[in-house]
Amino acid sequence: MPQNDSSIDWDPIYVTRSPGTLVEILTLISLIALVILLMHLIRLWITAPPFRLSRQAYSPNYLESLQTLCTSTRHWIGFMLMAWGFVTCTQLTQSCNRLLESQAMGGAALVFAIRDVSISFSLGLFAAFLLFLAQWHLHLRIQYLCKLSAQQANP
Repeated sequence: MPQNDSSIDWDPIYVTRSPGTLVEILTLISLIALVILLMHLIRLWITAPPFRLSRQAYSPNYLESLQTLCTSTRHWIGFMLMAWGFVTCTQLTQSCNRLLESQAMGGAALVFAIRDVSISFSLGLFAAFLLFLAQWHLHLRIQYLCKLSAQQANP
């Protein structure tokens, strides 16, 4: 039976590794934060749709709930950025320790370490970006409602 003398080629781009436990926990926390925020936004949008605030324009309860959600979102953004920084620093330390232990300072090992860290950077920034957009939306609604109530007070 003739054998082919071709070597097996592999492409490092397609090498998959499972993320670390901390990255999986950060992913879970990010999803939980985004789902909770989305549920609160949907509840507010049911009360007053995004482009029709006329039903709740002069309701102090609605304005208070917007301000509370805006503050809560600001806290989630801070939490996500701190968690992301912690996970990234821990992951970078672990990658450097693995490189030092294996005494392999080749280009491929360094690229894998950088790729692992970039995944946690991307995840943390994406979650913080979505939370920031939600907070921006809430803040614009608060400003609009304050402007309407000021116009009503000063006819």
